[in-house]
Amino acid sequence: MRSKKPSAAKPPEPLDAYVFLVEESLGRGLAKTLAENGFSVMYQVPWKRGTVLQSAEIPAGLMDPVIFRIAGEMGYILLSKDLVYRYHPLERADIVRNKLAVFQLANGNLPGPAMAQAFVAAKHLIGRQLKRKPRPFVTRINQDGEETVSHSREVLVKGLKENELP
Repeated sequence: MRSKKPSAAKPPEPLDAYVFLVEESLGRGLAKTLAENGFSVMYQVPWKRGTVLQSAEIPAGLMDPVIFRIAGEMGYILLSKDLVYRYHPLERADIVRNKLAVFQLANGNLPGPAMAQAFVAAKHLIGRQLKRKPRPFVTRINQDGEETVSHSREVLVKGLKENELP
């Protein structure tokens, strides 16, 4: 009987091909921490009527359907702590329509640094899923960066009415 040679751990999938839209509720500090850890991030910025945004800025205070549309059009990966997407049919339909990849924190009540660390710890998981899973999907991660649940398109459209489907 041959002994199996131990395989070296695979390096994480590089994330430099992706831009992550950090939802406003996660905070600017989280976006900064992710950027320092190899994530290319976009963050919603405060905006006042009459001011001009830079082309790479997204104004704060936008409703979820608008955020989803922007993320879909630009190919951004959405990072969130909003768990209600799973329960609201219209938001699920928007995720499907815009072919989003969404990574959510399973516990949105963590302090900012712990939320940032969860995404950093999930870097390998995120890279692997972005490479292998067809969009749309929603994956929840816990504070240790581990997947707790992942919803594919089939799960996201379940229970949607015909007029809600893209």
